[in-house]
Amino acid sequence: MALKETHAVSVGRTGALRNRNFLLLWVGNGTSLMGIFGARICYPILALDISGSAVLAGWTTFAASVPNLLFLPHAGVFADYSDRRRTMLSFQLLGAAMSAVLTVWVVISGPSLPAVLVVVALIEGTAFAYFSLAEVAAIRDLVPKDQYLAAFSLYEAEKPVAILMGRVFGAGLLGVARWAPFAGNLASYAVSIGSVSAMRGDFSPVASESTSRRESFWSRTREGISWVHRSRFLETSTIATAAANVLFQITILLLIVRSHQEGRPAWVVGFVLSSAGVGGVIGAALAPRLTKAFAPGPVFVAGLWAWALALTPMALTSYPIVMAVCWFAVGAVGTVVSVVNTLNRIEAAPPEAVGRVVGLASLITDGAVPVGAALGGYVLATWGTQTIAWLLPIGLAVLALSGGAALRYTHAPSSAEMKSSSGVPVESLN
Repeated sequence: MALKETHAVSVGRTGALRNRNFLLLWVGNGTSLMGIFGARICYPILALDISGSAVLAGWTTFAASVPNLLFLPHAGVFADYSDRRRTMLSFQLLGAAMSAVLTVWVVISGPSLPAVLVVVALIEGTAFAYFSLAEVAAIRDLVPKDQYLAAFSLYEAEKPVAILMGRVFGAGLLGVARWAPFAGNLASYAVSIGSVSAMRGDFSPVASESTSRRESFWSRTREGISWVHRSRFLETSTIATAAANVLFQITILLLIVRSHQEGRPAWVVGFVLSSAGVGGVIGAALAPRLTKAFAPGPVFVAGLWAWALALTPMALTSYPIVMAVCWFAVGAVGTVVSVVNTLNRIEAAPPEAVGRVVGLASLITDGAVPVGAALGGYVLATWGTQTIAWLLPIGLAVLALSGGAALRYTHAPSSAEMKSSSGVPVESLN
């Protein structure tokens, strides 16, 4: 593997956690993510319990994730052209309102619960999409450039912890009462809203300083597309990550359906899927060192191969401990890949285009999630769990081969390299 120049900062010595605004945002978002992941693991479980239909379970997951496919481009433009703190607060309030509605609806056993479940998941997913892009753009504003690696490693680290805690408590609370995980989600929103409200500073839009407000949404979006298109690494890693996300959504539904067929309680699913959170914590600790030591291309391709190997034992057994170990590995590798992808997206864009670059790349990677969720129920119903369990690692191996071939003679350029290669003076965009 090609060695990469090391950065001068490490997570252990970073001043990012001494930055009051960053710390408030990090803690608030981490708490909110626990509630969101706890609720999201309960959507398909509750739907399956109500109807016994794997297809309906897949559609509830689809509803929570399809906003990434529908709204991320606009969310990216919105993050560049609006007050990021106000944007985060507004959409957290919307998510909290949806959690309150669902909690009350389940408590009173309101009519058409499956339909309400889908609608709430759809609106909450939309709020999450807008909040997430505003948050990524805000983090870049809150910390100096020499702390990007540390700050975004911490940012990625809170996701696996949230997955771990959220899925365990969400599934556990669902076993106590159907409404409990959604009430817990509401409480987590309250913490996040309080943290973001306590942030101080200038969060006014960056893009308005250098770009005319009279430009259309489509012209602003095309500018973001041009930045993504200039990097072979961004294009290849984005497409490969999207394909992997489709396979992982099918894997999650496979685990849920298998557990339901074998009569296991809901907490077993939470235990298996939460193991990705434990792995993610390990991955977050390793990511800064790997990112400093090696070029992003080899790290990314190695991650694809590791994912293929991690899913192979699931084709041989459905024993929960084995599946948990496999999902642990998936989570560890996933965090490393996420850090590599996020850093290169952030560094490849000028400040006024961060939201659009991250939004467009996320549109493809996160937009693949609802596709996988919708396909999952149908492919499992058509081919059965055993056949799909074998096809998943095979698909990841194909991605590793094709991704490796595409990235063999390229690297991830910095924003300065991309600007100069496009014929635009670096100084004019700084």
